Amino acid sequence: MVVIAKYNDESEKEITDYIITDGENLEVGKTSITISYTEGEITKTTEVEITVEEKQKLEIEIEELEEKQDEEITYIRNITVNTTIKELLKKIKTNGTVEVYEGETKVDKEDTKLKTGMTVKISLNEEEKEYIVVVTGDINGDGEITSIDAYWSLSYAVDTNETSSIYLYDVNNDGKLTSFDALLILRHLVGISEL
Repeated sequence: MVVIAKYNDESEKEITDYIITDGENLEVGKTSITISYTEGEITKTTEVEITVEEKQKLEIEIEELEEKQDEEITYIRNITVNTTIKELLKKIKTNGTVEVYEGETKVDKEDTKLKTGMTVKISLNEEEKEYIVVVTGDINGDGEITSIDAYWSLSYAVDTNETSSIYLYDVNNDGKLTSFDALLILRHLVGISEL
């Protein structure tokens, strides 16, 4: 808040050492506060009109995609390969601000294709909800579906390789990453089926 003192000679000065006598813990519906300022032996007091509204809570609705909670991580799943940030943003209805990150770097280009492992942060005031992106079939997080994804899927299925939990979501949504998921990826690569 900026407080300006106006003097009899029509000069003005910004005041920083003013006192708000009833400005702590403002309740919804409060319509005014009292401000006092002392200069020398003169104290001036004024009442200022205010509006106190209830703080908005973050609201999020994700259309057409699946939200999946796994321990402390929430995922957005069933995203098809080549989906752009712009297309994802159309499916997120919120009163907050949506930002997409790749690692620690904010991605500003809306035509950027989503990759498994990207982070979507939705915030309003001090509230924030974070989601990890899971692109169906993109097991290694490069934004494409290749034979490497089939390899990672098969490696995990036979327990020869450890992968981070963001890559464990399966292709056929049966709740497990198995050799069948690797087969579905390979069928997709040769054009037999779509993911």
